[in-house]
Amino acid sequence: GHVLFFALRDKEPGEEITVDYIATLHPDTKRCTCGAENCRGTINKRQK
Repeated sequence: GHVLFFALRDKEPGEEITVDYIATLHPDTKRCTCGAENCRGTINKRQK
């Protein structure tokens, strides 16, 4: 299979693209350790 990503705006060379894994169908739930203030704390599971 393939995964395609489309940018909503033009990207600069070398600019990172991030992915919100809540949009994927992967069955595992993992704790996120990114440290971002707005992080929900998990990957693939919405907070209740």
